[in-house]
Amino acid sequence: MQYFIGFLATVLVPLIPSLAKGLATYVALSVGFSLVAYTGVSMAIDSIADYIQSNMNGVTPKLAALMGMAGVDTYINVVLTCVVFSFTLNGLMSATGYRPSWRKPIDPA
Repeated sequence: MQYFIGFLATVLVPLIPSLAKGLATYVALSVGFSLVAYTGVSMAIDSIADYIQSNMNGVTPKLAALMGMAGVDTYINVVLTCVVFSFTLNGLMSATGYRPSWRKPIDPA
């Protein structure tokens, strides 16, 4: 038992501060990047939505009713959601170093 305690005291305990420092740095960078990315995407989506709404003011009431029946508002929401999902997925893949398993076959010629 004394060898195990000696091992812990000489090998593992000195590693704890460096591991804690690295983990704290990684967490701080991740939170900071996430906050900046979320704020930027949120501002971009808000500006796109404001642009769309400001351009809808000149639409006639009949055309607005037709667009409402056609579900244009749902379409715009779906497109913006897909854009945000795509950005999020690309960011996660690049941050984690993920590489898809399928690769384009090499041309033997």
